[in-house]
Amino acid sequence: MKRSTRLIAFAALTLLVTIEAPRAQEIDFSDEPMVIEGSPENAERMANAIRIADNAILDYVTRSTQSIQQGHRQGFADFRDWYRTRRAEEADREATEAMLRSMIGSALGAGLNFVFPGSGTFVTILKSVSTAAYDAASEQIGSVNSGDVNMFLDRHQAALEGVITELLEVPESFRERGGEELEAAKWEFVFEAMDRESEGETPSSEVGPRTRRLLSNMGVPEPGPTTANVYRTRVLTRQIYAIFSQDRNLRISWVDWEMQVGAEASARRHIYPGQPDRYCPIETQLGNFFWSNECREWRNQ
Repeated sequence: MKRSTRLIAFAALTLLVTIEAPRAQEIDFSDEPMVIEGSPENAERMANAIRIADNAILDYVTRSTQSIQQGHRQGFADFRDWYRTRRAEEADREATEAMLRSMIGSALGAGLNFVFPGSGTFVTILKSVSTAAYDAASEQIGSVNSGDVNMFLDRHQAALEGVITELLEVPESFRERGGEELEAAKWEFVFEAMDRESEGETPSSEVGPRTRRLLSNMGVPEPGPTTANVYRTRVLTRQIYAIFSQDRNLRISWVDWEMQVGAEASARRHIYPGQPDRYCPIETQLGNFFWSNECREWRNQ
């Protein structure tokens, strides 16, 4: 990143001229004098390379955000399915407006460090946008007739669709607030493109591995189903945790960390039924009294 940041300052002083056919890792920023040839053509070539980098990175961040949105969408839908099938006996007293507000505000809105762990500019933006979105969702729930499961889940869906929509603003916010780190990622993109060109490869607007690594340091996850499933699990876990934390029987039996572990085990069991390797390692962190027979057998293998 130091190399990229110094090049940005240097390029500004030389009207974005380029050095012919360098490899990114061979650029020397020592105090030795350098002879630079500038021309309008080279300046335009470099400016165009930066424009391509900006568009490519924005596309990458947009696809990453879409993966996060898909994870939220699936996690919200999973909760509705889980609630109907797993909490039928308790639904009459749990399906209330107060419970829904608690789930959206306390479990999801206040639990963003669980949903978005780590740090970096992208994560900061996600938390900021989500905080406002969950606050708005909590305000827009409307009335729920206590014990009316269908109304409870309908209000849940309507309110939380708004959260998914608000995440649409994340990529552009990242573009505006990325600062020096984002500029460094753009230059790394250019370096990788130059490397590919010098090796005779076909030009591509795809973000390369070194640029992806810099973006990852800013909190941008790899776009695709893996990221979507990570967020799907986290979002479902937090909603189940909200239900567990209000369950009178569980409050007697479990402290808070046990509720969190139990919620994650339940979420994973729902998402990956019949795959004990996915949920038994979590479930067996609890006292063995709470293990399912399936996980007892898994543990004893």
